Amino acid sequence: MALKLYANLISQPCRSVAWVLKVKGTDYEFVQTNPGSDFIKSDEFKALNPQCFVPVLKDDDFVLTEG
Repeated sequence: MALKLYANLISQPCRSVAWVLKVKGTDYEFVQTNPGSDFIKSDEFKALNPQCFVPVLKDDDFVLTEG
């Protein structure tokens, strides 16, 4: 499974993405991403989205972000 959703379900945009993935029956890995956490400020996450916003949807080398 290559698809990863970095999200926090408190966020409405994150819930929308998770809902669509569920309705479509898409297999994905959910990565809980809390605002202000060390992970969201990490170089690993900044490489995905320099603005440090969620949701981030990653499929192999393709990254789709909000913002």
